[in-house]
Amino acid sequence: MASPLLRMHAKRTAESFLGERRFPDKPSVAASARTFIRDLLTDWEATSGVETAEPLVSELMANAIRYGAGPIFDHIHLVATRVGHLLYVDVYDGNPELPEPCEPDDPMAVSGRGLFLVRTLAAEHGTYVTPNGKSVWFSLLAWV
Repeated sequence: MASPLLRMHAKRTAESFLGERRFPDKPSVAASARTFIRDLLTDWEATSGVETAEPLVSELMANAIRYGAGPIFDHIHLVATRVGHLLYVDVYDGNPELPEPCEPDDPMAVSGRGLFLVRTLAAEHGTYVTPNGKSVWFSLLAWV
């Protein structure tokens, strides 16, 4: 029997798919992912959240690039779905090890704040293991 989180994820994917894109596992794709989510939200006439979605996608992509390499899954897969007024973004990578969020020690540091930022700005967020790695996801209010 699937976990409640996986059932919820399957429901929102099946009923409310907005778009997806696969990215090669290399640092330059974070900018492409920001553009993808911005264009997707513009196309689907989101009324809010675009300015927040872009940096959150960038952070999850950066983490997937840095920590997500796996033996089976050699790319990063971004999926966007909508449930009511919420945008859900899943970033899949090939490493099944779930990230452990931490509090940033140095407020001026240029790294180590990605999941803290997601936790602070997202309506919801989470992780789950998949057959080929994991998903790190967030949701935002995007349609009001």
